[in-house]
Amino acid sequence: MQAGAHRRVAVIGPSANSRRDMVGPCAFQYDLPETVTLFEGIRDRLGSVITVETAPGVQMKRNVPSIFETITIPGAAKPEPRWSEAQAAAEFEHASALAGSADLVVLTLARRRT
Repeated sequence: MQAGAHRRVAVIGPSANSRRDMVGPCAFQYDLPETVTLFEGIRDRLGSVITVETAPGVQMKRNVPSIFETITIPGAAKPEPRWSEAQAAAEFEHASALAGSADLVVLTLARRRT
């Protein structure tokens, strides 16, 4: 991506602005405040020249709980509450609208951090 090549960039996906998911499932020592998400990196690099927006679009979910969700780990983040059907529809519509108005869409796909 080069500054000036696009006017509007949409960074779409449940991991687009998630520091926790950027770390990945197998990292055990990390510093979340120092972690940069895809959205933050693109915005920080090009945001003074173009418009960079983000939306999750969908919420990642597990059909079977992770073993790490069944035990208490000090400092571990709690799973986020499930969206209602109305919120899920609204989030998907918002992401679709952002993507439709963007010159470039960056789709983020990741595995949920456990």
